[in-house]
Amino acid sequence: MIELSVSALGELERCERCFWLYIRGVHKPQVFPSILNAMDKLEKEDAIRRARRGEMIRWLRGDTVLVEIDKQLQAVHGGVMLKGILDGLAKRRDGYVVIDFKTSASPYDLNKANHFYQTQMSAYAYLCEANGYRPVVGGELIFYCPSLLSDKTVTFEIFSVPTIIDMDKVEKLLERANMIAQMATPPVGGCEWCRYREAAARYE
Repeated sequence: MIELSVSALGELERCERCFWLYIRGVHKPQVFPSILNAMDKLEKEDAIRRARRGEMIRWLRGDTVLVEIDKQLQAVHGGVMLKGILDGLAKRRDGYVVIDFKTSASPYDLNKANHFYQTQMSAYAYLCEANGYRPVVGGELIFYCPSLLSDKTVTFEIFSVPTIIDMDKVEKLLERANMIAQMATPPVGGCEWCRYREAAARYE
């Protein structure tokens, strides 16, 4: 059985060749600024502190309450164990809502948010339902966007952007992941990174 993170599932959707390499330990170079890790930690700490004090959490809608932060989850389907750490989970009258924090110069509109993050949010929703948090009725991306700089502080505006959940898509991706993992040779690639590698190889 292979084990995949939620981010690896996104890699599969972007490029099957890069995914085949990824599960064999060949990872694309990535730069993740430390400021984003710091912001992620602060955003979660703020939510936990407010929830414990019974204070209002600005990005929660209506009667929604926060029930989990940094929840580790896993589930098995199609010969693949999917793992992830959920930023947050909220509960409202009709079910659960997956929460993910983002730091960005500006919030994404609905179409852009779903283009880039639907698979991630759907995978977290799938993990939640597999672990007894049923039903998951939606997802919310919580964008922290800098708006004002003073001598000692930066002010962030907070925007909540809903995402569409598609758990059937997640199961199909897991089944496809298992199939690709069994391949002796990599599938055809066509992403920007694959094209870069091919172009660079001409000069080696």
